[in-house]
Amino acid sequence: GMDFSARSIEHARADAERGGLTVEHVLGDYLAVDLEPGIDLAIMIMCDYCALSPSQRRRLLERVGHILAPGGVFIVSTPNRHNPVVLLSSWLLAARWRRHVSAKVEGRELEHIFPTHYRCNTRKEFTESAQRAGLRVRELEVFSSYPFSKAVPGLAQLEGGLIWLLRHPRLRGAR
Repeated sequence: GMDFSARSIEHARADAERGGLTVEHVLGDYLAVDLEPGIDLAIMIMCDYCALSPSQRRRLLERVGHILAPGGVFIVSTPNRHNPVVLLSSWLLAARWRRHVSAKVEGRELEHIFPTHYRCNTRKEFTESAQRAGLRVRELEVFSSYPFSKAVPGLAQLEGGLIWLLRHPRLRGAR
């Protein structure tokens, strides 16, 4: 694993040890650290992809393509630009207010709400970006895992119902 936070690396090492896993952990910036090719699996979690600028995303995908072993896999989790909550907030709120509303609705401190770049977060745009970087997309699954609005009574239930509805095959394009 790689992270620029020593605390996160310590946490990941402890988790790996508890699970009896052998994992190499590197302290550093994945956009800057040089890694040797031959990595079987690269995973990006915690919405890091949407926090990167378009040029940083391009660099990341190129680096992943360089370090993956033949047949290697890259798994990335990132919010979908067509998620109903993301769409609604972009239509209703000026960009400067979205962080403040997100902090309130999600029940998080403002310092933990980061700028996002949803321009590349559709099936088509992600696939095209990956292909330009020399990656082949084997599978792309779009899903909503939990309501964003968990801190607002009633809104979380409404959003949860919407997520459930969007799992219907006929509504697949709206996810």
